[in-house]
Amino acid sequence: MGQCYTVEARLKFQDNDPASFCKVMNDEFTARNGRSARFDLTKGNTDDPFGCFKILTSANANQTKDGIWFADFDGSYGWEDVLIQIFQAAAKELKDGSKIMIYPDSGSTEISVIGKKVVTIYK
Repeated sequence: MGQCYTVEARLKFQDNDPASFCKVMNDEFTARNGRSARFDLTKGNTDDPFGCFKILTSANANQTKDGIWFADFDGSYGWEDVLIQIFQAAAKELKDGSKIMIYPDSGSTEISVIGKKVVTIYK
């Protein structure tokens, strides 16, 4: 049994360089894989930020013309915590104005970078 998720992200990288974001994502995948989560690393390129997004969300994730990434997928109830924790860690490598929205079956979580700080709002 599980729930449906929608994740939307508008990410702004420090110095337009996503390398540190990808490194944190990969560190999280490595630390958690087979322990608290199972990641299919074939769903995306781990050196590409959108590839990392696909690994965490869905291989069918898409990108709009204005740079918003989105994914709709099914996951376990516990996957919400995994999404939040990994995106919070990786958001520390993003610029102000970055935003990640996580919509499970009920409620939502917004992870934003404001004033060089990661701010999480649960609704």
